[in-house]
Amino acid sequence: MTDLNIVDVIGRRVVLEKRGDRYWGICPFHVTKQEIDSKLIITPTLIVDKEESSFRCLKCLVSGSPEDFLDMFEEN
Repeated sequence: MTDLNIVDVIGRRVVLEKRGDRYWGICPFHVTKQEIDSKLIITPTLIVDKEESSFRCLKCLVSGSPEDFLDMFEEN
């Protein structure tokens, strides 16, 4: 499972915007789906680095690989 493209994995679950060489989105681990859908939360804190195949949130500090993201996302 190490050949997963992290941008595809996260991008299917979170809206990502490319900024420079990284992708940014709203972290689904500390923001509710209702807040995202209502656009109450508009500041992206989730950084996705395709080159390093990793993600991290600047607010809740979760981080990891594509597999880690999938595991955490399915727990929510």
